[in-house]
Amino acid sequence: MWTEIRKIPRFEAWSAGEPSAKLFLKNLSSKVTEVDLRFIFNRYSKTPTGEDVQVNLMTKGKMHGQAFVTLPDRDTATRALDQVLGYVLHDRPIIMVRVLSLPFFQSLLLIL
Repeated sequence: MWTEIRKIPRFEAWSAGEPSAKLFLKNLSSKVTEVDLRFIFNRYSKTPTGEDVQVNLMTKGKMHGQAFVTLPDRDTATRALDQVLGYVLHDRPIIMVRVLSLPFFQSLLLIL
Protein backbone atom coordinates (compact mmCIF):
# COMPACT_ATOMS: atom_id res chain seq x y z
CA MET A 1 0.00 0.00 0.00
CA TRP A 2 2.89 2.37 0.73
CA THR A 3 3.98 2.44 -2.90
CA GLU A 4 0.41 3.25 -3.98
CA ILE A 5 0.25 6.17 -1.53
CA ARG A 6 3.48 7.56 -2.99
CA LYS A 7 1.86 7.64 -6.46
CA ILE A 8 -0.41 10.45 -5.23
CA PRO A 9 1.62 13.59 -6.10
CA ARG A 10 1.23 15.40 -2.77
CA PHE A 11 2.30 12.26 -0.86
CA GLU A 12 5.29 11.20 -3.01
CA ALA A 13 7.74 11.92 -0.17
CA TRP A 14 5.61 10.00 2.38
CA SER A 15 7.41 7.98 5.05
CA ALA A 16 5.95 5.97 7.94
CA GLY A 17 8.46 7.38 10.44
CA GLU A 18 10.04 5.73 13.49
CA PRO A 19 8.04 3.17 15.50
CA SER A 20 5.67 4.81 17.99
CA ALA A 21 2.38 3.99 19.73
CA LYS A 22 0.87 7.25 18.43
CA LEU A 23 -0.28 7.73 14.83
CA PHE A 24 -1.04 10.95 12.99
CA LEU A 25 -3.82 10.68 10.40
CA LYS A 26 -4.37 13.17 7.62
CA ASN A 27 -6.35 13.51 4.41
CA LEU A 28 -9.56 12.86 6.36
CA SER A 29 -12.88 13.92 4.89
CA SER A 30 -14.89 16.55 6.75
CA LYS A 31 -17.55 13.82 7.09
CA VAL A 32 -15.28 11.66 9.30
CA THR A 33 -16.34 11.48 12.96
CA GLU A 34 -14.65 10.21 16.08
CA VAL A 35 -17.12 7.31 15.98
CA ASP A 36 -15.79 6.35 12.52
CA LEU A 37 -12.20 6.36 13.77
CA ARG A 38 -13.09 4.43 16.93
CA PHE A 39 -14.86 1.82 14.80
CA ILE A 40 -11.64 1.35 12.81
CA PHE A 41 -9.07 1.52 15.62
CA ASN A 42 -10.87 -0.11 18.57
CA ARG A 43 -10.16 -3.49 16.97
CA TYR A 44 -6.53 -2.91 17.99
CA SER A 45 -7.47 -2.41 21.63
CA LYS A 46 -6.34 -4.86 24.28
CA THR A 47 -9.47 -4.24 26.35
CA PRO A 48 -13.08 -5.10 25.41
CA THR A 49 -14.23 -1.48 25.81
CA GLY A 50 -11.40 0.13 23.81
CA GLU A 51 -10.37 2.33 26.72
CA ASP A 52 -6.67 1.98 25.83
CA VAL A 53 -7.24 3.58 22.41
CA GLN A 54 -7.32 7.38 22.35
CA VAL A 55 -8.71 9.29 19.37
CA ASN A 56 -8.32 13.04 18.97
CA LEU A 57 -10.04 14.26 15.78
CA MET A 58 -9.38 17.85 14.72
CA THR A 59 -12.49 19.50 13.28
CA LYS A 60 -11.57 23.19 13.21
CA GLY A 61 -8.72 25.44 12.19
CA LYS A 62 -5.54 24.45 10.37
CA MET A 63 -5.64 20.90 11.75
CA HIS A 64 -9.10 20.24 10.24
CA GLY A 65 -9.20 16.80 8.60
CA GLN A 66 -6.45 15.38 10.78
CA ALA A 67 -6.35 13.21 13.89
CA PHE A 68 -4.09 11.61 16.45
CA VAL A 69 -4.70 8.01 17.49
CA THR A 70 -2.81 6.49 20.41
CA LEU A 71 -2.74 2.70 20.61
CA PRO A 72 -1.62 0.40 23.45
CA ASP A 73 1.96 -0.10 22.18
CA ARG A 74 4.32 0.35 19.23
CA ASP A 75 3.77 -3.13 17.79
CA THR A 76 0.00 -2.64 17.77
CA ALA A 77 0.40 0.78 16.14
CA THR A 78 2.67 -0.72 13.47
CA ARG A 79 0.07 -3.40 12.74
CA ALA A 80 -2.66 -0.74 12.52
CA LEU A 81 -0.51 1.39 10.21
CA ASP A 82 0.09 -1.58 7.90
CA GLN A 83 -3.58 -2.54 7.82
CA VAL A 84 -5.34 0.85 7.75
CA LEU A 85 -3.00 2.98 5.61
CA GLY A 86 -4.86 3.90 2.43
CA TYR A 87 -8.25 2.70 3.70
CA VAL A 88 -10.85 4.79 1.90
CA LEU A 89 -13.15 6.46 4.41
CA HIS A 90 -15.82 8.81 3.05
CA ASP A 91 -14.19 8.81 -0.41
CA ARG A 92 -10.66 9.70 0.80
CA PRO A 93 -7.69 7.42 1.55
CA ILE A 94 -6.41 7.67 5.13
CA ILE A 95 -2.75 8.75 5.19
CA MET A 96 -0.89 7.93 8.42
CA VAL A 97 2.54 8.46 9.93
CA ARG A 98 4.01 7.55 13.28
CA VAL A 99 4.47 10.33 15.85
CA LEU A 100 7.69 10.62 17.82
CA SER A 101 7.21 10.67 21.55
CA LEU A 102 8.11 13.61 23.78
CA PRO A 103 10.82 11.62 25.65
CA PHE A 104 12.64 11.24 22.30
CA PHE A 105 12.81 15.03 21.90
CA GLN A 106 13.79 15.46 25.56
CA SER A 107 16.69 13.05 25.07
CA LEU A 108 17.85 15.10 22.08
CA LEU A 109 17.90 18.22 24.24
CA LEU A 110 20.11 16.43 26.78
CA ILE A 111 22.59 15.55 24.03
CA LEU A 112 22.76 19.13 22.77
